[in-house]
Amino acid sequence: MSRADDGSVPFPGRAGGRRRRHLTRAVVLLAWAATTLAALWLIRSYGSNVPYTDGWDMVPTLTREQPITLEWLWSQHNEHRVPLPRLLLLALHGAGIDFRYPMIFNALATAALALALVVGLERARGAPALTDAFVPVALLHLGHAVNLLWGWQVQFYASTLLVGLVLLALLRASHDPTRTAVGVGVAALLLPLCGGNGVGLVPPLAAWAAWVGLRHRRALVPGTRRRAHAAIAVAAASTALAGLYFVGYEPVPYHPSNPGIAGKVLAAAKVTTLGLGPGVQALWPLTGLAAGLVLAAAGVALAHGWRERPDQRERIGGLVALMAGLGALGLAIGSSRDGFEPRYVLLMAPLWCAAYVAFTLYGPPRLAAGGRAALLVGALALLVPNTRSGVNYAWYMREAMRAFERDMRKGVTADLLVARHAGWLHPHHDVLDDYMPMLRRAGVGAFRALQDPPPLREVPFPLVPTSTRELEWSGNRARLTGDGPSAVFTLPEGQRARGLRLRYRHKNLAGTAPHVKVFWRGPGQEFAHARSWKSSATGDRANWERIAWTRIGHDATTMHVRLDDVPITAVRLDPDLRPGEFELLELVLLCAPDDGAAEASSVGQR
Repeated sequence: MSRADDGSVPFPGRAGGRRRRHLTRAVVLLAWAATTLAALWLIRSYGSNVPYTDGWDMVPTLTREQPITLEWLWSQHNEHRVPLPRLLLLALHGAGIDFRYPMIFNALATAALALALVVGLERARGAPALTDAFVPVALLHLGHAVNLLWGWQVQFYASTLLVGLVLLALLRASHDPTRTAVGVGVAALLLPLCGGNGVGLVPPLAAWAAWVGLRHRRALVPGTRRRAHAAIAVAAASTALAGLYFVGYEPVPYHPSNPGIAGKVLAAAKVTTLGLGPGVQALWPLTGLAAGLVLAAAGVALAHGWRERPDQRERIGGLVALMAGLGALGLAIGSSRDGFEPRYVLLMAPLWCAAYVAFTLYGPPRLAAGGRAALLVGALALLVPNTRSGVNYAWYMREAMRAFERDMRKGVTADLLVARHAGWLHPHHDVLDDYMPMLRRAGVGAFRALQDPPPLREVPFPLVPTSTRELEWSGNRARLTGDGPSAVFTLPEGQRARGLRLRYRHKNLAGTAPHVKVFWRGPGQEFAHARSWKSSATGDRANWERIAWTRIGHDATTMHVRLDDVPITAVRLDPDLRPGEFELLELVLLCAPDDGAAEASSVGQR
């Protein structure tokens, strides 16, 4: 009895072999269908027609109140340039605004990729294998809930789908590698349009496409020669576009960073292992050790293929380039992010699919069978903790969004909605203040019931601090002299407040937007993180200084903090995290219109 290339033993008997193949294929397709339906069920059961964090930055363009321009498409969103995801989001909402449409697109597009990879694996091998169920499980398990329930994550899905298409092209590579090189080069050309998570993959993929093109640029067959030159051209274009990405690029101020090389490498190892799902955290570092062994085995499989299959070296080089790019992306994420941040599951999942392809195509029989089995067993073992993690997150998110929509339909005014629910919506109250009415005007879901806040009574603070730290105060101006400046302002009499408003101008030596944080306290209280809110550079780069798109062009920044009728006797202002100059134009307490002097005077007795 002969042995197949992947180490499996062909079934004896033509009829029996056909039945077994059909049964194996059916099991794999059942796994694909089950994971696809589970992802769609998650969206149906827990998805919300309310934007979440970064998704709010699309509201002005989705509602046609902000013009769609090339400048906006190319502008930074945090550290990303995302023209392709922005265009996808605009297209997905073209028939009407529903923030669940991108969620459905992400699930269906990933399901289509998983199915294409399963079919490609069967064709490459010549027969189906039960272990191919690893691919849909890895790409569609419910541990992806953070991304599946967040429409803005079209950004991550766009680059992941392009990476998946690269893997599919390498898996289905024809006898003419220049065809594959052109396809990979085109994907590399699109990746910088998906953000930093795409641009980091360009160098190894472009280098591989150029290498293949150079090897065949003098081919005797005219079609091959033309494709070789095309591969070189798209490789050069993708490299140029990746370089253009950094022209005018501005780092996000106050960006976190993991300390030291060891800290960065450890975080990168967590990110890489996380590609198997958030369930890996429970048994870390054992899961990290197991993941490292599997990746090392995949490297051995590729080395074996390089030695034993010289005719396959170009395709093997493509797999190495793809896995190296994904590994570099993991290291880049680990340098400045929590290694177990669950949204990065999606970006690292293709690495494990690439390892599976390496085992399938190039591993010696025992290594190939063992590697593929290890990946499937690991994915199945993690299925329960991954599902538990995803459903728990989905439940909390659904309850938070339902509470927000319920309050909106009850007629709770916009300012109190922000005060009570901003923690699940957006880090800046002013974005919600300005953009929620846009959704009401567009007739989106529960926002049709949005009620404007009543006119609030203004109680100005004296702009003379009662205490300062690491700053020199004069009039209403401060020279910030350290990395933790602050000033405390007190009211002669306490008030119950529904908000704070401050207006300021700012300048520091780095020329960056400030990191402004406001603390408040009532009688008998200390300043604490639980009673604070901040404004810092986030979202669309154009808004970093003025917080919201509607404020661009103003000569000063206005920041609101919405509160749910809390007693306030003093406010602490932290104007930045670095030296600079700060001019406080206004600091005002916003109180309900029916608050009277008796209520104000009684605050101090409560």
